[in-house]
Amino acid sequence: MPSQTNPMTTSLEQLKIKSQEVLLNSSDSLRTLKLIDTIQRLGIEHHFEEEINLQLGKVKDCNNAKDIFATALQFRLLRQNGWSTSSGILIGNINEHYIKFLWSFFSFP
Repeated sequence: MPSQTNPMTTSLEQLKIKSQEVLLNSSDSLRTLKLIDTIQRLGIEHHFEEEINLQLGKVKDCNNAKDIFATALQFRLLRQNGWSTSSGILIGNINEHYIKFLWSFFSFP
């Protein structure tokens, strides 16, 4: 008797493979971080553990100093996934943005 494949299972496997490819081929560090965050928020990270760890290894040393959102997301994802990262990058970025904010606040025309 030939085995019958469930079309739903086939579609899910195809979607999983496509998602793995998108994650592995992402070259933009912020896009990669957002994608990892979305996968984890959906609760399907167990399907992509290897790909997530590989990509976190690639973005762990990225300098997102110009973007406080990217720095915070990078810091959180690295820490949540067991990577060692210094809080100094986060604090330095916050201080820089805070000083710029204060300077603009107290600079009267």
